[in-house]
Amino acid sequence: MDTRRCGRRSVILRSVTTYVFASKRSEMHQFLLDRLSMSTRTASRLIPDGSRAWKSGAVRLVAALSCLLMACPSAMTPQVVNMVPRAERRVFAKTAQPIGVLDVYGGEESDPMWKGSRIDRASFRKALTKALFDAGYRVFESGIGQPTYQLAARIVDQVQPAVGLNMTAALRVRYTLTSLVDAGFWWEKDVSSAHTATMGDAFMGAERLNKANEGAVRKNLERLLEELVLLRM
Repeated sequence: MDTRRCGRRSVILRSVTTYVFASKRSEMHQFLLDRLSMSTRTASRLIPDGSRAWKSGAVRLVAALSCLLMACPSAMTPQVVNMVPRAERRVFAKTAQPIGVLDVYGGEESDPMWKGSRIDRASFRKALTKALFDAGYRVFESGIGQPTYQLAARIVDQVQPAVGLNMTAALRVRYTLTSLVDAGFWWEKDVSSAHTATMGDAFMGAERLNKANEGAVRKNLERLLEELVLLRM
């Protein structure tokens, strides 16, 4: 009995080790799910009927790991729809002048395997563009159309906690607005924001961190809109 149990546990440990060192991250989740499923079938054949408690616990563990892995991609990557200011928090434009959104600099890609959720520049640019559009600005993508103003953004700093029941993510973005028709117009400001996600928002720590990041971006864009309406454009 002890030899068989050690053999089963060795199979699971080898599966996890191989998973960690797999080269293609996109294939990792399915790989581990397949190996865990195989280990469960092996356990079902080898464990005697008298060990139903151990067998039931192993099956529940596999099921829990499967749900966790299947939730990783969406739960650990900020979604644009959740980073855009909500309707009740929008500050609407007071100008009809078109704005071109330039490339966003800085940022960091999410890493579900190690670092967790992060704010990347591509997602931030999409959220910035949509936030301006929803607030009533005439928005042009970079290099398209003839905008009067150009808005650039640089993610200067982002801070995320490693663990915690309540997770607070902080973000600082430097916005630069220039005019293509008035060489004397120049506006630049660092906008800071933070958002705390609680256990009530998400049970899993990885998902809670992701919600904190989304909230930090959302509040940052809200403050940007507040600043823009004060400018004489």
